[in-house]
Amino acid sequence: MGVNMRAETESRIFSVDEYVRPSNGEPIRSVVLETNDSVVVVWHAHPGQEIASHVHPHGQDTWTVISGEAEYHQGNGIVTHLKAGDIAIANLGRYMVQ
Repeated sequence: MGVNMRAETESRIFSVDEYVRPSNGEPIRSVVLETNDSVVVVWHAHPGQEIASHVHPHGQDTWTVISGEAEYHQGNGIVTHLKAGDIAIANLGRYMVQ
């Protein structure tokens, strides 16, 4: 379901605008960079769209809200409101934003 837009590892600077793919259906997951150690993706979600809760058992997730707002579901019913500029980090095995 993701779009692998750039696979080379030589670049260290990326523009979010190159990867944002708006959709009126499900939010779009665009892969910016993928290596043996990590994956960097950009999600675009319209108001009301949700990214399904999920766990990454082998690594952390880091989410940065570029614009707008989001609800960060930390598990156990804990929900934190995020706004543009906020960064949420889910350590190994923790639930992520919705």
